[in-house]
Amino acid sequence: MILRSSFELLGRPEGRSSRIEEICNGAGVSRATFYNYFSSVEELFQATAFDISHDFNDAVRAVLRRVPGGAIRLAFALRYNLHQGRRDPPWGWALINLSVGGPIFGDEAARFCMETLEEGIMSEQFRAPNLSVAFDLVTGTALASMVTLLRKPQPENYPELVVAQLFQGLGVSETLIRKSISTDLPDPFEYSAVHGLGTADNVLDGSIFT
Repeated sequence: MILRSSFELLGRPEGRSSRIEEICNGAGVSRATFYNYFSSVEELFQATAFDISHDFNDAVRAVLRRVPGGAIRLAFALRYNLHQGRRDPPWGWALINLSVGGPIFGDEAARFCMETLEEGIMSEQFRAPNLSVAFDLVTGTALASMVTLLRKPQPENYPELVVAQLFQGLGVSETLIRKSISTDLPDPFEYSAVHGLGTADNVLDGSIFT
């Protein structure tokens, strides 16, 4: 109930300002009970980020493991997150609010982004002065774009427009940009149900494109 209350409060534009008292009232528990489970609001927010994003991230990774690494894989991840935020505004606002002062879109997403950018830089798909600059460019754009999607209606292909512009800044080839944004995204939960979540050791066979 505490995690549910946390999500409901964070899933609002002003959710980051939520206080322990509000969370406890929403969950129907006392402050003492709250501290039986969490040492601080920040610890609760970390748990909330994991709770609302882990299953989605797992399902998305089932798709990402079967597309070429680097630019295409990063494009799929960005598109999935932005489209999901549009479909589920409370989820999107919760991720935005949880990103304030912490990893953007949570620890799992941050690790994935860093690893994928490193792979893309090594394969020369991305051009950037260093990994940190590329990481800040991608995560900052992702966060700002999610806010834009939730505050004002945007074209259906807004996530693809964002990825295309971002990738131009990262020096991605036009051919690779087109492939990154034109390939349809399979439903991640349906895809993972059929193909399995897989493991980190799976070979990237590019099967989404065959």
